[in-house]
Amino acid sequence: MPLALASQLSCLEELDGIAIHQKLEKRTVIFKIHSENQYYLHEVKCIPGSKEEPIVLMDNPKFLIHEFKNKNNTMRVHRDNDSTLELEFFSFGVGETCLLRFSLPEKKSHELTIYTPDCKKVGRVVKTSHHSVNSEISIEDHEGKEVFRLPISGVPGFSAIQILKDGKPSGGEFRKKFAGVLRETFTSADRYQVIFPKDAKLNERILLIATAIL
Repeated sequence: MPLALASQLSCLEELDGIAIHQKLEKRTVIFKIHSENQYYLHEVKCIPGSKEEPIVLMDNPKFLIHEFKNKNNTMRVHRDNDSTLELEFFSFGVGETCLLRFSLPEKKSHELTIYTPDCKKVGRVVKTSHHSVNSEISIEDHEGKEVFRLPISGVPGFSAIQILKDGKPSGGEFRKKFAGVLRETFTSADRYQVIFPKDAKLNERILLIATAIL
């Protein structure tokens, strides 16, 4: 059965890619006080037939991903064994409107599950190994079927990672971008860029964006 997703997300189907910029508050940088993470998502345009870097349109963010630390901002997820799990989540949306929920289940930093606002599962992103050798990220749909895989072991820090589908390059790529000397030296704020495979469906594009939060 097709998964019902908010209509505001449909614009992702028309984009070449997305740039994900993590924002840090000044108090986090200066005093090392942990604050809620925020990620701004900007449109990326590829130049057809060109080897030049894709262009990031910085005018207005398309979406915002916001981490909630407030215990009131939790969701209750029903599991197959009829038990429930209460989870903190990142809100993915426009302004104050939550369109998706990104959750790190049971505090496992190597696994991220994506839900609709009414707690329907969209998919899951899993880092299959914590070691530098054979480290990969598996991207699964809401039925648990793997749709993409990112072989991240042995890839230099700012090099492009090919997004694989059925073991073959899909035409998409995932890349950590240089955020500037000060940010790279004194903060943990990251910048990522996802170029979507041309035939990627809406839910698959959402899952690729979620990879940056993992």
